[in-house]
Amino acid sequence: MSNLTLCRTSGPPAFSVRPALVSDIEAVSRLDATNANAPLRETSEFGMDRWREYFKRYGTGRPRRHFLVATTEAGCVGFALGEVRTLDYTSAPYACVSALFVSPSCRGNGVGTALFEALCARFLGDGARNVRMMVPCVGGAETPMAFCRQLGMKTGGYIQFEKGLSA
Repeated sequence: MSNLTLCRTSGPPAFSVRPALVSDIEAVSRLDATNANAPLRETSEFGMDRWREYFKRYGTGRPRRHFLVATTEAGCVGFALGEVRTLDYTSAPYACVSALFVSPSCRGNGVGTALFEALCARFLGDGARNVRMMVPCVGGAETPMAFCRQLGMKTGGYIQFEKGLSA
Protein backbone atom coordinates (compact mmCIF):
# COMPACT_ATOMS: atom_id res chain seq x y z
CA MET A 1 0.00 0.00 0.00
CA SER A 2 1.43 3.38 -0.92
CA ASN A 3 1.54 6.31 1.46
CA LEU A 4 -0.85 8.10 -0.93
CA THR A 5 -3.44 5.35 -0.55
CA LEU A 6 -3.07 5.25 3.23
CA CYS A 7 -3.66 9.00 3.55
CA ARG A 8 -6.91 8.84 1.58
CA THR A 9 -8.68 6.53 4.02
CA SER A 10 -11.52 7.84 6.14
CA GLY A 11 -10.39 9.79 9.18
CA PRO A 12 -6.94 11.16 9.75
CA PRO A 13 -4.09 8.78 8.96
CA ALA A 14 -1.98 7.48 11.81
CA PHE A 15 1.43 9.10 11.51
CA SER A 16 4.42 9.83 13.68
CA VAL A 17 7.16 12.45 13.56
CA ARG A 18 10.75 11.46 14.26
CA PRO A 19 14.31 12.46 13.39
CA ALA A 20 15.29 11.40 9.88
CA LEU A 21 17.47 8.36 9.39
CA VAL A 22 19.92 7.82 6.56
CA SER A 23 17.52 5.13 5.31
CA ASP A 24 14.86 7.86 4.78
CA ILE A 25 16.86 9.78 2.17
CA GLU A 26 15.49 7.94 -0.87
CA ALA A 27 11.87 8.33 0.28
CA VAL A 28 12.40 12.03 1.07
CA SER A 29 13.96 12.57 -2.36
CA ARG A 30 11.00 10.87 -4.06
CA LEU A 31 8.53 12.90 -2.02
CA ASP A 32 10.40 16.15 -2.76
CA ALA A 33 10.19 15.38 -6.48
CA THR A 34 6.37 15.64 -6.24
CA ASN A 35 6.63 19.28 -5.08
CA ALA A 36 4.79 21.31 -7.72
CA ASN A 37 6.57 24.47 -6.53
CA ALA A 38 9.92 22.97 -7.50
CA PRO A 39 9.57 21.62 -11.06
CA LEU A 40 13.32 21.21 -11.53
CA ARG A 41 13.69 18.81 -8.62
CA GLU A 42 14.26 15.24 -9.61
CA THR A 43 14.82 11.78 -8.18
CA SER A 44 17.96 11.34 -10.27
CA GLU A 45 21.33 10.82 -8.65
CA PHE A 46 21.61 14.63 -8.44
CA GLY A 47 18.49 14.72 -6.25
CA MET A 48 19.77 11.88 -4.08
CA ASP A 49 23.17 13.58 -3.69
CA ARG A 50 21.45 16.80 -2.65
CA TRP A 51 19.41 15.00 0.02
CA ARG A 52 22.48 13.12 1.26
CA GLU A 53 24.16 16.51 1.71
CA TYR A 54 21.11 17.88 3.54
CA PHE A 55 21.15 14.83 5.79
CA LYS A 56 24.83 15.45 6.61
CA ARG A 57 24.06 19.09 7.36
CA TYR A 58 20.80 18.68 9.31
CA GLY A 59 20.26 15.03 10.21
CA THR A 60 23.36 13.82 11.97
CA GLY A 61 22.76 15.22 15.42
CA ARG A 62 24.67 18.44 14.85
CA PRO A 63 23.76 21.07 17.43
CA ARG A 64 20.92 23.42 16.52
CA ARG A 65 20.11 21.60 13.24
CA HIS A 66 17.16 19.29 12.73
CA PHE A 67 15.82 17.02 9.99
CA LEU A 68 12.46 15.40 10.78
CA VAL A 69 10.19 13.04 8.86
CA ALA A 70 6.52 12.19 9.23
CA THR A 71 5.82 8.54 8.55
CA THR A 72 2.83 6.25 8.26
CA GLU A 73 2.79 2.46 8.06
CA ALA A 74 3.45 2.90 4.33
CA GLY A 75 6.46 5.22 4.64
CA CYS A 76 7.46 8.86 4.54
CA VAL A 77 4.62 11.35 3.98
CA GLY A 78 6.38 14.57 4.98
CA PHE A 79 9.66 16.14 6.01
CA ALA A 80 10.97 19.30 7.61
CA LEU A 81 14.40 20.70 8.25
CA GLY A 82 15.68 23.78 9.97
CA GLU A 83 18.29 25.31 12.19
CA VAL A 84 18.89 27.95 14.83
CA ARG A 85 20.99 30.87 13.59
CA THR A 86 22.36 34.20 14.78
CA LEU A 87 23.03 37.09 12.41
CA ASP A 88 25.91 38.45 14.46
CA TYR A 89 27.10 38.63 18.05
CA THR A 90 24.46 41.24 18.94
CA SER A 91 21.39 39.38 17.72
CA ALA A 92 19.30 36.86 19.61
CA PRO A 93 19.21 33.33 18.18
CA TYR A 94 16.32 32.70 15.80
CA ALA A 95 15.12 29.58 14.06
CA CYS A 96 14.80 29.16 10.33
CA VAL A 97 12.64 26.47 8.70
CA SER A 98 14.55 25.61 5.52
CA ALA A 99 12.05 23.12 4.13
CA LEU A 100 8.66 21.72 5.10
CA PHE A 101 6.74 19.52 2.69
CA VAL A 102 3.81 17.12 3.02
CA SER A 103 2.54 14.71 0.39
CA PRO A 104 -0.39 16.44 -1.36
CA SER A 105 -2.71 13.53 -0.53
CA CYS A 106 -1.90 13.82 3.20
CA ARG A 107 -2.45 17.56 3.56
CA GLY A 108 -5.19 18.68 5.90
CA ASN A 109 -4.54 15.84 8.34
CA GLY A 110 -2.19 17.70 10.71
CA VAL A 111 1.06 16.31 9.29
CA GLY A 112 2.56 19.71 8.40
CA THR A 113 1.46 21.20 11.71
CA ALA A 114 2.98 18.28 13.63
CA LEU A 115 6.28 18.64 11.75
CA PHE A 116 6.34 22.41 12.39
CA GLU A 117 5.52 22.02 16.09
CA ALA A 118 8.16 19.31 16.52
CA LEU A 119 10.77 21.59 14.92
CA CYS A 120 9.67 24.50 17.13
CA ALA A 121 10.04 22.39 20.29
CA ARG A 122 13.60 21.60 19.26
CA PHE A 123 14.30 25.23 18.34
CA LEU A 124 13.06 26.39 21.73
CA GLY A 125 15.38 23.89 23.40
CA ASP A 126 18.22 25.34 21.30
CA GLY A 127 17.56 28.86 22.65
CA ALA A 128 15.55 30.38 19.79
CA ARG A 129 12.59 32.60 20.62
CA ASN A 130 11.38 33.30 17.06
CA VAL A 131 10.98 31.12 13.99
CA ARG A 132 11.12 32.26 10.37
CA MET A 133 10.05 30.53 7.20
CA MET A 134 10.38 31.89 3.69
CA VAL A 135 7.61 31.01 1.25
CA PRO A 136 7.30 31.85 -2.44
CA CYS A 137 5.44 35.07 -3.18
CA VAL A 138 4.46 34.15 -6.75
CA GLY A 139 3.06 31.13 -8.53
CA GLY A 140 0.80 29.29 -6.10
CA ALA A 141 1.91 31.10 -2.96
CA GLU A 142 -1.59 31.12 -1.48
CA THR A 143 -1.36 27.62 0.01
CA PRO A 144 1.98 28.00 1.84
CA MET A 145 1.05 31.51 2.99
CA ALA A 146 -2.29 30.28 4.37
CA PHE A 147 -0.49 27.42 6.11
CA CYS A 148 1.92 29.86 7.79
CA ARG A 149 -0.97 32.02 8.96
CA GLN A 150 -2.75 28.94 10.32
CA LEU A 151 0.38 28.22 12.36
CA GLY A 152 0.15 31.69 13.91
CA MET A 153 2.95 33.16 11.82
CA LYS A 154 2.83 36.69 10.40
CA THR A 155 5.06 38.77 8.21
CA GLY A 156 8.26 39.68 9.98
CA GLY A 157 10.35 42.79 10.32
CA TYR A 158 12.64 42.00 7.39
CA ILE A 159 12.13 42.29 3.65
CA GLN A 160 14.13 39.96 1.46
CA PHE A 161 16.01 41.47 -1.47
CA GLU A 162 17.39 39.27 -4.20
CA LYS A 163 19.72 39.67 -7.17
CA GLY A 164 20.80 37.10 -9.71
CA LEU A 165 24.54 36.54 -10.06
CA SER A 166 26.39 35.90 -13.30
CA ALA A 167 30.00 35.09 -14.05
